Amino acid sequence: MLQKEETEHEANRDAESPASLPRASSRTVDCTAKNSGLEETSHDYHGDQAGIQKATALKQYMSRNMFALVFVALILTMFADRYVVYTSSTYNTYAASAFSQHSLLSTAAVVSDIAQLWAYPIIAKIEDAVGRAEGFAAAALFHVVGSILSAACPNVETYIAAGIFNAFGNTGFLLTEQVFVAETVSLANRGLLSAVPTSITGIIVLVAGSVAAGKILEVAGWRWGYGISAIVLPVCAAPLVTLLLVLQRKAMKAYGAAGTDTSRAEKENRRVWSRAASYVWVELDLPGILLLIAGLALLLLPLSMTGTSHSDRWHSPALIAMLVAGAVCLACLVFWDGWYAKKPIVPLSLLRRRTTVAACLLGLFDFLSFSLFKAFFPSFLQVAGGYSPADASLVKYVDHRHHRMAPHGTAWHGTAG
Repeated sequence: MLQKEETEHEANRDAESPASLPRASSRTVDCTAKNSGLEETSHDYHGDQAGIQKATALKQYMSRNMFALVFVALILTMFADRYVVYTSSTYNTYAASAFSQHSLLSTAAVVSDIAQLWAYPIIAKIEDAVGRAEGFAAAALFHVVGSILSAACPNVETYIAAGIFNAFGNTGFLLTEQVFVAETVSLANRGLLSAVPTSITGIIVLVAGSVAAGKILEVAGWRWGYGISAIVLPVCAAPLVTLLLVLQRKAMKAYGAAGTDTSRAEKENRRVWSRAASYVWVELDLPGILLLIAGLALLLLPLSMTGTSHSDRWHSPALIAMLVAGAVCLACLVFWDGWYAKKPIVPLSLLRRRTTVAACLLGLFDFLSFSLFKAFFPSFLQVAGGYSPADASLVKYVDHRHHRMAPHGTAWHGTAG
């Protein structure tokens, strides 16, 4: 009996000896690696894209002084972007009136909003494929092309087309700025620093841009206003793009990924594209997104192109066809998301809840009330109220400033506790 107890004691001591610890440690490491597989997979997925490789290397390469210099250049770039956006809203009224098509301001706004919806995935793809510096450069190019088309537009159709380029440029700057800050700033400071470039520059441009736009209208006219925007933007964006291009090149030399076997890289690339296609089709519900955007566009554009002054257009076969096609797209969206989509963009089960429906209606009426006066409110202030173009723009963007200041309070609350 005593020998049996001594044998069990020896076995327990051997189990607790240091020699057994590596085995337990190795099991722990394997478990950790298994649990972090999603992160490793994500890293492998993005590693095949040049833009992500540059962003990762740049984060490792940049010092605090380098980041401070880039951040100052980023603020200058966002200042130019906000200048173009705010001054263009002052010129839009006069541009549409010059072609005796003032009522088409709402149509131009709808087209611009739809273009912004399409801009997000396109700009994001450009950034991931080539880099953040190239993303800023592409946004600047879109803005410059839009400003040039606006300055030289011979008709209202060209003016509306220019708004599409400007929408891509504005979305590109805002999206790239958020992505760049998120990749280079710690989580504790991310909320505050991501809000600084757009908020601070927006407040300054709200006053300075409105005054400048009013003076330009008095002295040179709205065409020169768009032309000046086409000059100001690339000049202000050049330092940021140049700095990022230089730093990306140095970072890739210092931390860039080494070359891999060609056949293995091709297989990995095919695997990545297959996974990406599945992600876009299932997780993002690409068919649902396309049906939703197409349905809204085909329904809203005809409504904005008619009205009391163009009631005869309701007899146009093209407008009737657009309305019917829009209704069909929305019906197909309900059918697709209700029966076929694994992760629908519009979950029909949520629409059976009264709280969800009430929240959607609240957002609908909120945006509806804002959109009713957004397009024509500056014109009303100038014609009926006798406001100058600068003062009308200031009044219009008071609500926008509240939205721009909100991230500061949210970010401060998040960092403080």
